[in-house]
Amino acid sequence: MPKAYLIAEHIITEPAIFEEYRVKVGPVIEKYGERYLAKRNAHQFLEGGHWEPHRVVVIEFPDKQSLAAWYNSPSTSHRLSCARKARAISTC
Repeated sequence: MPKAYLIAEHIITEPAIFEEYRVKVGPVIEKYGERYLAKRNAHQFLEGGHWEPHRVVVIEFPDKQSLAAWYNSPSTSHRLSCARKARAISTC
């Protein structure tokens, strides 16, 4: 089964609230077999362009079902609602 990826751009607007979210979300994601491929400031644009995110996160899941199970779980839903208070985000 092919892997699935969550790609998110974060623009942190409330650093303290986001840090609380960041610390708590790790163990929840790991439960679904994820692996971080990029986080924080690991991105680089070699040719420039119009997209200038502050932070990019790429998370690999074993499959689409694992990603959906994580995203739709009650614990993730609660944490994401808290995180939305701390950031402007675009998730693909």
